[in-house]
Amino acid sequence: MQVDPNIIFENTKKEHPNLFKKRSGKKKYNAKTLVNIKDLTQSESIRLGGLLERVFQFIAKNYSTAQVLERDRILSESVFTNEGKKSKQIDLLLKTKGKYYYLESKLNCELDSEKFPHTLSKIDKVAQAIQKEYGCECVGRLVTPWYKCEKEMPHQYKREDIMFANEYFDLIGVDFTEDEWYNWLNLFSKKWLEEVR
Repeated sequence: MQVDPNIIFENTKKEHPNLFKKRSGKKKYNAKTLVNIKDLTQSESIRLGGLLERVFQFIAKNYSTAQVLERDRILSESVFTNEGKKSKQIDLLLKTKGKYYYLESKLNCELDSEKFPHTLSKIDKVAQAIQKEYGCECVGRLVTPWYKCEKEMPHQYKREDIMFANEYFDLIGVDFTEDEWYNWLNLFSKKWLEEVR
């Protein structure tokens, strides 16, 4: 017996019409859209996410009044594992306005449903550990390079534990308008790609 693809196609289309609807031109909140470079590979997008973590740190360290604690400042991992003193690297730790801010940078907050709550839980645990070790209030947030929350953004972006770039810049006292930030990201990313391609 020969399988007719036309019959299967029509039957599937009839039984599952939602699978055959054209997708709307919704904006995607990924690295390509963020930096306005459409030919980024997946590997480049991932590397760019890591690079932007360093960019946030560099801006705070060199252009703000916030105190940036060095990346090699270590927390006791015993807080997390109840085991001996293992070291745990922290993403970005600032002290400003009388508080510590532990920030973990994520370019794409549309993590799968299992990973996203785990990431937020980890941030909370690290913030609690910082507060315990240094005796000062610590706010833990996930910081994204998107300038502000947009109406069309997926629900993961619409949480109180997400900090957008404009909030970050306000926190550290650095002036960047939305247009300036996105233009800067585009130029920075193009220069980086010239080096790595």
